[in-house]
Amino acid sequence: MTNRNLVCGMTLETGWPLITPLLPTTKGPDLRFVVTTTAPGEGSWQSSREATWPDGRRYLAVGRIGDVEVIRFRGVGDAWFMADDLVVFHLTHRDHDDMVEGFLLGPLLATWLERNGRVVLHGAAAVDNGRAIGFLGRSGVGKSTLAMGLVERGGLLITDDLLAICVDGGRAWTHPSFSQLRLWPDDARRFIGSIDGLEPTYPGNDKLRLPLSDAQFASDPVELTALYLPQRDPNIAEVKIEPMTGADALFALLLDTFAEELISTTEHRRSWVAGVGRLLSAVPLFRLTYPDDAGAVDDVAATVVAHAGRQSKPVAGGTAVVSGR
Repeated sequence: MTNRNLVCGMTLETGWPLITPLLPTTKGPDLRFVVTTTAPGEGSWQSSREATWPDGRRYLAVGRIGDVEVIRFRGVGDAWFMADDLVVFHLTHRDHDDMVEGFLLGPLLATWLERNGRVVLHGAAAVDNGRAIGFLGRSGVGKSTLAMGLVERGGLLITDDLLAICVDGGRAWTHPSFSQLRLWPDDARRFIGSIDGLEPTYPGNDKLRLPLSDAQFASDPVELTALYLPQRDPNIAEVKIEPMTGADALFALLLDTFAEELISTTEHRRSWVAGVGRLLSAVPLFRLTYPDDAGAVDDVAATVVAHAGRQSKPVAGGTAVVSGR
């Protein structure tokens, strides 16, 4: 059975069964994702870029088979970019088919979105008073927890883990992705009490899926007001927010790009860097340092909401636009 769902402002069509909650749609597909156990083409593998774990093990490679660009997930399968609207995943190790969804809704989706004009960052975002506020960073900095803090204050989640942004005319929007949060067990307990019945985000990962209700999830694109790079500090008692500009801001966002190892190849590098530059011209970036205390999340969320509110100003018609730094 083939399903179509809205993800980050585009329509994904696939017959692969997905666990992640998505918004159904009847719109025509922008991207078709097909899984097969046979290679969709022939030719020798020509690798152009590889990524390794800290211990030196290779886990990903970007290359070509014949004239088709291919992303190889070692020990799982190959993703063939057959056309602008078609990715075929050749599952080479069927005992790892539980990893396919994670690749599709992570690096493959991010790569496709980047190549179609979006900036895709590793982040979470929530909506407060019609404004989207984004938290960026790798695992462990607290971006999902802070987004949940805004939801607890009456805001709406718009995305977690994969933050896709469209920049146009000096303004930026983000579209809803997945109506769930990915939280560490202790954070999930703080929000909902018992974590019985929650599933891991993917096999072997300690983070848990926390599905949200329709009333807690944004259904429409929202203008992005501010981006924050959070970091915990056990030696401070108050929240500290500092603006980031120039090269520091550019490098921070380039490093935070969701699929950096997949899109920073020679043929895509120029458009990738230009997209991040346009984003920084439209949305201010701040370093957010806050106490390493689970009980401080409410105060941090309140501080961020107040600060983000000062980054926008009303214009004719009541639409919020990002102000200068």
